[in-house]
Amino acid sequence: MQILNIIFNPVIVSVVVLCALSLAKLNVLLAMIIACIAGGIAGHLPLFGDGNHTIMALLCDGFSTNSQTALAYILLGTFAEAITATGLAQIISKKISSIIGMKKYALLAVLTIIACMSQNIVPVHIAYIPILIPPILRVMNKMKL
Repeated sequence: MQILNIIFNPVIVSVVVLCALSLAKLNVLLAMIIACIAGGIAGHLPLFGDGNHTIMALLCDGFSTNSQTALAYILLGTFAEAITATGLAQIISKKISSIIGMKKYALLAVLTIIACMSQNIVPVHIAYIPILIPPILRVMNKMKL
């Protein structure tokens, strides 16, 4: 009985639905809305009705308070994709590997500095990892990192 409580926890249900819809390549926003509704139904909340404790009221309230954060992440992903599509990541990676050569610790130091800058100087957050690391994987393999 305890395992059923865990499996049918509304948060678990919502996350599983979101993952399944994402793997099915459904639009992210639509997948989030469907997952929220599934979680609300699993939590025995009414879909519509009076009051603040309906699925739609909570969904709208959550989107209105967190919309700035969501928009920032969407724009960040778009920015990362634009950098990758223009080839800027390849250029930066080639420049880094030509400057560093085969020095392991120098590469680790440069990546650490870039990681610090991604939080403070250039606002790209964690998106620098899929932008910068794949182009320098060949160099990292040669260095046996």
